[in-house]
Amino acid sequence: MVLHITKKLADKLKISPPVQIAKDEFHSWRANYVQESGCRFVVFMNDASRFTIVINDAKAAKLKKLPELFIQTLRDTLLARGVNPEVIDRYIEEMGDIVFSKNSDRKKTAQLNKNTDDTWWALRGLTDDVDISLSVNEMMYNTSGSDDVIIPTEKMLEMLSKYGLPVRKCRAFDIKVRLDLDGKDAVRRLRVPANITFERLHNLLQNSFEWQDCHMYSFGMFDEWSGNYYATPDIELVMSEEDLDVEPDAIVMKGLKLSDYVPGYRKILYRYDFGDDWHHYIEVETIIDDCDDDLPIFLSGEGDAPPEDVGGPGGYAEFLDIISDPTHEAYEQMNGWAKSLWWRRFDFNTVARRVNYIHASSNNATRAGTPTQDEVIAETSVKSLDEARFILEFIKKNPDRWGTVIAAEPQWICDNCGEPAKVLVDDYSANEIGKLCDNCYNNMMAEYTGASIPGTIPDRISVKGRNGKPVEFDVEFLVFETGKTLTATETGKRKRKADVFGTLDDDFDTMLDKLMTRIRKALSVTYMDKDGHIKGDKAVGYVGYDHERGECNVIIDGLPYTFHDFEKIISAHEGWKVKIEFASIGDELD
Repeated sequence: MVLHITKKLADKLKISPPVQIAKDEFHSWRANYVQESGCRFVVFMNDASRFTIVINDAKAAKLKKLPELFIQTLRDTLLARGVNPEVIDRYIEEMGDIVFSKNSDRKKTAQLNKNTDDTWWALRGLTDDVDISLSVNEMMYNTSGSDDVIIPTEKMLEMLSKYGLPVRKCRAFDIKVRLDLDGKDAVRRLRVPANITFERLHNLLQNSFEWQDCHMYSFGMFDEWSGNYYATPDIELVMSEEDLDVEPDAIVMKGLKLSDYVPGYRKILYRYDFGDDWHHYIEVETIIDDCDDDLPIFLSGEGDAPPEDVGGPGGYAEFLDIISDPTHEAYEQMNGWAKSLWWRRFDFNTVARRVNYIHASSNNATRAGTPTQDEVIAETSVKSLDEARFILEFIKKNPDRWGTVIAAEPQWICDNCGEPAKVLVDDYSANEIGKLCDNCYNNMMAEYTGASIPGTIPDRISVKGRNGKPVEFDVEFLVFETGKTLTATETGKRKRKADVFGTLDDDFDTMLDKLMTRIRKALSVTYMDKDGHIKGDKAVGYVGYDHERGECNVIIDGLPYTFHDFEKIISAHEGWKVKIEFASIGDELD
């Protein structure tokens, strides 16, 4: 196997390998080292499938045994995806020894950089190498100028089928999870891989009950339920070392798997939010030794789950009383509060999309081994799988009562296809109508406005900078009620940006040509020197909102300046006359 490493990783390993040629892309991998914002990790990407392996907390001790760690994490990640151990052995044996090579393919390097960017999102909620790798491999990618969509997990499994063996074959557990709500219990049934980590099981339960993952949690193992709400578990798993100060006999759950305790224990208590103290009682109902399903699977469910911070089972009972009584003095206030938290009644399809990782490429088809909605909850009234149609009907009926928020929060999931969402549609009163990815949103808006949209949109473009080196930009295309926007944002740290605004009838290729012209101009002109002073007698920038800091900055030459910084820049020109000109972000300033 040939491993093409970036210069950053080569420097860290203190090696300078020559360029090596792999026999094919299936046996060719690339690796990049990242050390930033207190994080150190290595990202490995397969050239043929873009399947990604992440080694987190990559300090010197781990770097010394990087090849061995890579192979082990690759094996564990495929096992966690339910891949047949025999297939994994065949692939790893076929790979042979790892041979380092200098990284030289620009196109593959751009893909590696995109996978590295997506790793940052996974790191926000996960710590285990396998969990992080699994998360990145659920992303959807396409290459510039191509209609082909790659989901790394699906592509990798497709390629592993060449050995003529069943690709999926693993041990699985069917679990029943009952959220205790004093008689109004919510129940969810899932099929999960036996080797799922407790951290990933936590994420799965969060999606199953539509919690927002904003509180602490723990798992407790029991031989039998005692009926005592405050019973002490035989074994307790906690989130971090700090929790041992409160529970000194507990065990930190990092890296621990469900199979480490099941079937020895078949009753598990999942506690979430120690203030409201939600008790989820998990029972292992069935053990499947040779499961060939694409796991995890949401099997069935019943009962509504509470909104966050409602005050425990007692507070939830009061909440239900109020929202079901229009004459109650707090009826409007309580319903408004619930909507602000995006609370909704249980919906099988919504939860199934969150749990089952259904992608747009599968046209929302039911996956093999997954019971259909009719088979599981035929009596339940649910909305159509085509959630975009539901949103479209709302905005048609309420043309003056809807708006959009463009943010791409990491927890947002498209209600229509299950992909990461970019657009939230609301009713101008903070009441969510739905969330959509840019693809589903654009298709919906094209039908609503009659605008033309291109069949293929490049997700990334490359432009030569002043030094002749390529600069990569992510491309975003969005349709609005009054026009279309095409935006390019630099993938590097500087985040330089160019925008083009067009009418609903404007040709996409014309907009793209204009965007390329503006990018080249942005790369050829700089207004600030390295010390943060205006070089000449003019500076052009724009006001941009920093979602992480929750503040607006002035962006000049792609770099953010706070308004306090901007004030100091201007004050350095005491005695000068200053002209500040405002224009649409899509307009040129001479």
